[in-house]
Amino acid sequence: MLLYGREYFKRRDISNTGVMVINVEQFERELPKILHMAKNSEKYPTHDQEMLGRYNSRKASKMYKLLPIHYNWKTYWRLEPSDFSQVKIVHIHGPKVGNYLEEMSTCNVTIVSPTFVFPDYIKLLNQGICCDHGRTSQWVVETTNKLQAPIEDLCEVKK
Repeated sequence: MLLYGREYFKRRDISNTGVMVINVEQFERELPKILHMAKNSEKYPTHDQEMLGRYNSRKASKMYKLLPIHYNWKTYWRLEPSDFSQVKIVHIHGPKVGNYLEEMSTCNVTIVSPTFVFPDYIKLLNQGICCDHGRTSQWVVETTNKLQAPIEDLCEVKK
């Protein structure tokens, strides 16, 4: 019914719903049960990933499988043994263009300080800088810049 990707460190046991492939008909049938479980939980799930994970862990037959790793690639993952041509979807999870990804791509470790960075990003930034010296992040920054539409195409610019 659902396919979604790995979270940190490419581990198979932690799932991330940032990129999902959904069988809509099956999901619509299961959704009332998912919401019922959430409403009747001692603590309501914080987000969709937590809700789906809890529901899946309670079901006898698992409702999700992991996507192939190249369909939910994180900017802080080391490429090896993959290469850029194998990556199908980049999930800009954590540091983003304009929000610490450039610093990660240039291995600017001075930015990895709790005074400058959201606390949750510190682990991701360290991992991204240390894993391949920022090469994967640099590729994402360059690709994003190449694909970015000119401002004139996005909105009216007053002259």
